[in-house]
Amino acid sequence: MAESSIRQYYTYLLRCKDGSIYTGITTDLARRAAEHFSDRTHSRYTHTHRAIKMEAAFCSDSRSDAARLEYRIKRLPRSEKERIILTKSLDPLKNTTEIGKYRYTEPPESSGL
Repeated sequence: MAESSIRQYYTYLLRCKDGSIYTGITTDLARRAAEHFSDRTHSRYTHTHRAIKMEAAFCSDSRSDAARLEYRIKRLPRSEKERIILTKSLDPLKNTTEIGKYRYTEPPESSGL
């Protein structure tokens, strides 16, 4: 199979208006960011917390890898999520996750501000 036909999955971190950090997965970062920032097609969480910026994204080759990373990030304390955003690295997870499976990807520039 040609590499261009392999579907990529992204695990991303969003900053919300109240300062909280939302984590999710998608196959299309720009589309999902636009959905989170819209008034109608957001998630249940970002409906009440209002997403303002996509802070970080990590690419993987399978949905299961993306979901596993999402689960691990959601279990981290806020300080470690902030560290992931600041360093663009999954180092806080190196003891629990095979971080070599994931590649940092620049998130789309759009925001909900």
